[in-house]
Amino acid sequence: AHPGEWRAFNTLFRRRDGSTFWGQQHVRLIIGADNQPPFLEGFIHDITQQHEAAEALRYSKKRFQELVEMLPQGVAEVDLQGRVIFGNTRAFEMFNVPENDSIIGQNVMEFLIPEDRARAIDELRRVQAEGANVTAEYTACRVDGTIFPIIAYATPLLEGEAVTGARILIVDISDRKKV
Repeated sequence: AHPGEWRAFNTLFRRRDGSTFWGQQHVRLIIGADNQPPFLEGFIHDITQQHEAAEALRYSKKRFQELVEMLPQGVAEVDLQGRVIFGNTRAFEMFNVPENDSIIGQNVMEFLIPEDRARAIDELRRVQAEGANVTAEYTACRVDGTIFPIIAYATPLLEGEAVTGARILIVDISDRKKV
C-alpha cells in the first residue's frame, strides 16, 4: 500500500464483554514529517448484518446446488433470449456434453429437433410473459446428433417480481416410449 491509500479488511472483532462482531477495518499509512515515525489512521464499520446475509446467501446457493445435482433429471435455466445460463450435471450427461465443454450461452432451442422449435418458442414465451407453468413433450437432440424423447416442465425464473427467464426440468422418457 502507498502512504495515504485506504485499505479495507474484513475481520471478526471481540468486544470487551466477550461478544463478537464482523467489522470492516479501513486503514491508511500516514508518514510522519521531519523524521516522525509513520502511523496508521483508520476506523471500523460494523458489517455484521451484511456478513450474515452473505453467509446465508452462500448457504442457500450451496443447498440449491446440492439439491439440483442429486436429481436424476436434467435441470436448466435460460434467460429471456433462451440462452442457457445454468445446467446441472445430469443435463450435461443427457445431452452428451463432454465434461470440459459447456452449453452455457447456447440457445436452448439448439437441443431440440427443428420440427419442435416453433412450438417450444411459443411455450417458452408463455412461461416468460404470462408466468405460466408449461409441460410439453419434445424430441431432443444430443450434441452428437442422436435424438431422444423428453418431457420438459418449465416455470418462470424470477428475480423479485420480474421474470428473467425460465427454469426447466428435463425428463428423458426413452424407456416409456419403447413400451
